[in-house]
Amino acid sequence: MYTTVFKMTTETIIKATHLLNINSPNAIHKWICYQQQSSRADDNLLFRVKRQTGIIWLYIQSTSKFHIDETQIAEAGLEFYKQFNTDKIEENFFELNYFDVECFPCKCDTATQKRYFLTNPDDRLDWLKRQFEKNGINIIDCREYQLGNIWMDKYKKAKSIRTATFEGYMQIFDEELAKEFFKRGLGRFKAYGLGMIVASAR
Repeated sequence: MYTTVFKMTTETIIKATHLLNINSPNAIHKWICYQQQSSRADDNLLFRVKRQTGIIWLYIQSTSKFHIDETQIAEAGLEFYKQFNTDKIEENFFELNYFDVECFPCKCDTATQKRYFLTNPDDRLDWLKRQFEKNGINIIDCREYQLGNIWMDKYKKAKSIRTATFEGYMQIFDEELAKEFFKRGLGRFKAYGLGMIVASAR
């Protein structure tokens, strides 16, 4: 499994000839699939947009090595930052103790089968802990540091879904479950940039 990181800055945006709309999850999803020449499901493609002062980061996770065409990347207003094979951290897997994830914490209405965003912060945190625990990970400490909206702009009538972003510390107790969890991501709406778990040792 590979993680590839790009960044977008004022300078790269000015130079872009076919600027990628970083505010459109649908546009990002299409661009990633085009670069990789595979569907999201076929290559377990996940992505995450993270904003910092003056820089927008685009994280991409894929089963196979992500294809990097420097010309097309520059045309999109991006700059390649780094790429690494996460399988190489296998021997230190249990040292991964920090995570950051944007997701859709929800409950299901059994009558309609529709899912609704959890409005109570404690319920969202409990939901997150359950998802991690059933996938071989205990959350030691965690905080919700951002609420947001993702626009599902592939529909004629654009609609948004609520999101919550968490960071915290974890303890992996089942390696196989945890690896599969990281590979497939957390929750729903993965094609819209949700569910990619950014993990590291801190």
